[in-house]
Amino acid sequence: MAADAPTPPCGGERLDVLVLYDANSVATEFVAQHLAAMRRHSRHHVHFAAATGDRRADFPLDLYDALIVHFSVRMPFDRLSPQFAERIGAFDGPKLLMIQDEYDMPAKACAWIRQLGITVVFTTVPPEFRHAFYPAYAVPGVEFRRCLTGYVPDQLPTEPVLPIAERPYWLVYRGRKLPLWYGKLAREKFEIGVRMRAVCRERGIPHDIEWDEDKRITGRQWFAHLARGRATLGSESGSNVVDFDGSIRAAVQATLRQRPGLSEEEIYASHVAPFEGRVRMNQISPKIFEAIALRTGLVLFEGDYSGVIRADEHFIPLRKDFANIEDVLRRVADAAHVEGMVARAYEDVVAGGRYAYRRFVADVDAAIDCRARPRGPRGWVYAAVRCDAPDRVWSAITPHMPLTWPMPHRDPPKRPLLTGRWREFWLGLPEGTRQALIRVLGPAARLAVRFRRRLTGR
Repeated sequence: MAADAPTPPCGGERLDVLVLYDANSVATEFVAQHLAAMRRHSRHHVHFAAATGDRRADFPLDLYDALIVHFSVRMPFDRLSPQFAERIGAFDGPKLLMIQDEYDMPAKACAWIRQLGITVVFTTVPPEFRHAFYPAYAVPGVEFRRCLTGYVPDQLPTEPVLPIAERPYWLVYRGRKLPLWYGKLAREKFEIGVRMRAVCRERGIPHDIEWDEDKRITGRQWFAHLARGRATLGSESGSNVVDFDGSIRAAVQATLRQRPGLSEEEIYASHVAPFEGRVRMNQISPKIFEAIALRTGLVLFEGDYSGVIRADEHFIPLRKDFANIEDVLRRVADAAHVEGMVARAYEDVVAGGRYAYRRFVADVDAAIDCRARPRGPRGWVYAAVRCDAPDRVWSAITPHMPLTWPMPHRDPPKRPLLTGRWREFWLGLPEGTRQALIRVLGPAARLAVRFRRRLTGR
């Protein structure tokens, strides 16, 4: 596991490595830092290429000694560019896959692993449950290396964070209501927010707790949000329902269409509950590492959290039936108590460097070193980028060329084409449906955006 001592490297020469990623995901701070860590900490020369949707590979992949497909590509949803897929399959060097949300149609992930010729997979699945996701017959000859979903962020705000007693909110949180087919563990992300916001409103406790899609926070503002609270809410990440081939998702969606009068509880009992708990994927979330690094306290549902943090030592445990809510609120009210817990968590998780990105990247380097052979002299490839004032936001002008840093390929800030109820309806569609509609309607939507900009001047 990458949080432990990294595997010693097998080779000594610096290689050229290409990381394939989804440019639309860079707005999420965690994804941006995960990608950037590869270049910051690798001993190799790391470059990046956006490889989803209709992206073209306008350069030869044999310029590189090894390829990495990043988890932002989301392999089970067929988001990899067809041209990149063809060229990755033909590439004869080491091919690594970083994958997350592995409970989502792992059969498709296995098919992609075979088709692309992936040789190493960095997985968050515990070894004892790997057979449920990656049967040996489906991925022959593939090496699996264990990793966490995230690590302590490298880049934090430069301004000092406020002491706990001076922060404007007692509790902060951004959750999501995930679809039924993800099961109980995923639903906890929603339930903790709903219940705790009701408690805070009833008692006049200052809070910033939301779960609607339009209240999500991206970019560097996410750190500012975390730093405004004495503590953030949280739960274990993942799902204990393995939807191997997408049949659970399909059954739930069909029932929702055909029998709209059924309650969520009835649908869950019929289609999801029989598959609940066959694996245990309860894991620590990247948000917890971010909170600890910002010296923000933790109020978390009881759990193991990958063995990284411990109840009453690093976080205030909240029972899932909320029976200990009075004790939790009493402890959050005591700023000195929260400060002490924050200091212990920072010392044990951040200060020692055990959960730093550099250790994870060292393990990635080792996997490459043992397999790659330098390809000799090669030419240069150039890309054009721009920086938009006054916010100094970088974006790429040539989206089909490799970059030395991961960045979005459209000019921020974005203005959604859909707003209000239409946007809520759009975000409520399954991701696969949205991606299919984007491919069909994308050109027309882009024309509409250009027309609106001409009319409004923005």
